[in-house]
Amino acid sequence: MSLLAFGLILTLTACGGNRLTQADLHRAYQEALTATESRARSDWATEPDALSAAMNRLREYYRKITTDSVQRLTRQVYAEDAFMCDTLHIARGAAEIEAYFLKSAERAESIAVSILDYTATGREVYTRWTMTITAKKLAGGRPVTTFGMSHFRLNPEGRVILHQDFWDASAGLFEQVPGLGGIIPRIRGGM
Repeated sequence: MSLLAFGLILTLTACGGNRLTQADLHRAYQEALTATESRARSDWATEPDALSAAMNRLREYYRKITTDSVQRLTRQVYAEDAFMCDTLHIARGAAEIEAYFLKSAERAESIAVSILDYTATGREVYTRWTMTITAKKLAGGRPVTTFGMSHFRLNPEGRVILHQDFWDASAGLFEQVPGLGGIIPRIRGGM
């Protein structure tokens, strides 16, 4: 491993208090899949209107994330026992999810996620989205847009019980951090 890559790893682990490894993320997702299988609505094809209503709640929640919207909407969107992982953080339960998004909203000037489309197969719901974040410490305060996909499972009431994001946090976030941003493309190019 190069000294540059080692320095990057130290920097990234020092920046976050969560210090999750890929193995941690994978294990948590697998555990959540098992834990939610019997509690998820079994087939969305039989109730497309219920799916549409649930997706409209998700779209509204993520359309513009503010402290007010998080406090007002989290428990309408997420079940009390929900699992959420955005590849940077794992939260278990609506209270932890709300606290995480409140902290995110407080640290950023703005956060907006646009759910571009979704599809459902059996109990699984998949979305494709773009996220735009504006924060003083990212990209000199300019908006940063990234894209990703999410896997959701919802309970029979249409509230999220599993939320797993798939996106490139290095491009969407870490490349925008002053001092760190120039290193990541070089590491990618050398590996």
